Amino acid sequence: MSGARVYLLRVAVVSLLALYSLQAAVVQAGPVQIPQTGQQICWNAEGGEIPCSGSGQDGDLPKGEVWPASRFMDNGQTITDTLTGLMWTKDANAPGPAGCGTGPKNWQGALDHLQCLNANAYLGYNDWRLPNVRELRSLIHYGHPSPSAWLKQPEQGFTNVQAAYYWSSSSFLSSGSTITAAWAWAVGVWSGGVEVQPKSDSLYIWPVRAGQ
Repeated sequence: MSGARVYLLRVAVVSLLALYSLQAAVVQAGPVQIPQTGQQICWNAEGGEIPCSGSGQDGDLPKGEVWPASRFMDNGQTITDTLTGLMWTKDANAPGPAGCGTGPKNWQGALDHLQCLNANAYLGYNDWRLPNVRELRSLIHYGHPSPSAWLKQPEQGFTNVQAAYYWSSSSFLSSGSTITAAWAWAVGVWSGGVEVQPKSDSLYIWPVRAGQ
């Protein structure tokens, strides 16, 4: 067998092994499990509490990944969500070195703020980022009347959680004669509502890192 044929045979074998490994990884990974919402009570159309059994409501069918008994781990200045693996700043009011500023910013200002944190290795890390809309929503307890207040309870341990909208890194695509993205998704941490906001608006920032 010529050298060229041997080389091509080796390439084919390597390609097949790579494809097999990829397929095996996909099968092993399985479907993504969505976390539960936290709701455990059921309600009628008028807002009154009713027995959950057989209602078909979220509180009756608590589908999704079960929350750990102690979901949030306090690391001092950061908090790790043991459900998602995400690490959040304990201070939810755009913390950082004095040169990075604080408080609400427009969308680009929020992205710039995260770059400033990383340039200063804030809290010892240089991979802080703006959460995407699904990561931000993962903090919401839909079984509590005020998710922002719930996050500040001692069991969760966050501070300066604002009853306001927070920026996500996810842009909103609007259609028309051309596709534009002058808006971005934001999460109302006091309610869990998700809305689109003009990127020129000033909203709060909650840095995150790592996770799945």
